[in-house]
Amino acid sequence: MKSELSLSIEHLYNVFGTYHFDASEFKSHSCPCCYDRKVGVLATTPLHALTSDDLECYQISSIYTIGTIAHYKHFLPRILELIAQPNNDLISNFLISDKLTYAEWETWPEEEIKAIDLFFEALSESFIHLETVSDYYFSDLLQLLNRYSVFTKFINSWFASISSKNYSYIVSGVLYGFPFKVNDNQYQLITNHLFSKNTLDTLQDIYFKTTDIVEANLISITYTILENKHPITFH
Repeated sequence: MKSELSLSIEHLYNVFGTYHFDASEFKSHSCPCCYDRKVGVLATTPLHALTSDDLECYQISSIYTIGTIAHYKHFLPRILELIAQPNNDLISNFLISDKLTYAEWETWPEEEIKAIDLFFEALSESFIHLETVSDYYFSDLLQLLNRYSVFTKFINSWFASISSKNYSYIVSGVLYGFPFKVNDNQYQLITNHLFSKNTLDTLQDIYFKTTDIVEANLISITYTILENKHPITFH
């Protein structure tokens, strides 16, 4: 049985499949220097076969100096499919360039908007069940979801699933600051979870189970900060 994430990606391909790729037209709407050095491979590689390396430069320069919004819509399903892969570096470029916002995706046809919303909702749900993921990818994912309506639902679900497998992000965030920005409502949402009995009980349980002295010390400091409800940094 296919996952909700897989189904949402298939739906993206179906919805955006109407944007057919014409190599000569694509080249005519691109800066010659950028095209020849960076994205010529896009014209000769099947969409499903494109890698993060193939799309990295395009994701950054698309619409600005390479191709049009219609071209970006053609590549969008593959770009989103790749950033959904845990620890994929393309998500950082996706955040930095933020082409969806630049292309005013919320003004696109309703079917396209719904397909993108469905993908981000499925992505947030799938992430909660991952066994392991790097702190860097988690930070990028939070920044990504922070821009979409699924952020609150994701935060609520993620805190409900805190365990020995994912608590380390809380420890590093509390001690060194969470590497993403939030508005007042989001700050309140996250700190309510951080200061909650559920979070404190989970940290306490992990503290008593660990045999690593350094880890135990970091958990202890984190617990004290949260227990006393000290301000939490987001940057």
